[in-house]
Amino acid sequence: MDSNYNSNIKFTKFIAIDLDQISFLNDSKEIISRIDLKNNKFTTTSFSAFPSLQIDKEILYFSVRKVNGQQRLRLIKQVDKNGNLVGRIDDRGNIINRKARKKALKKEIYTYYIKK
Repeated sequence: MDSNYNSNIKFTKFIAIDLDQISFLNDSKEIISRIDLKNNKFTTTSFSAFPSLQIDKEILYFSVRKVNGQQRLRLIKQVDKNGNLVGRIDDRGNIINRKARKKALKKEIYTYYIKK
């Protein structure tokens, strides 16, 4: 699923996190969208124990995990801007062909950011 679908935020290739805002940047470092952290505080929700951010009706949660030595920050949408619950089904484990399943399982299904 495209993270930008039914979203108030335009997810981009680059992200900058400051004390009071999260900025989504394009290749030329131009700000495409921004989350103001002064008005939108981090909380936890009944959906997840991870820190969540609510912007109007939209809820995103943030998680960090280590994959292949990389620390990855994932932004995962729980509720879209219309208030609809969003789920992501990972059916890669159901692929019968062993080689195709192994190849599919190596791919990441979430948008993630790494520190450069």
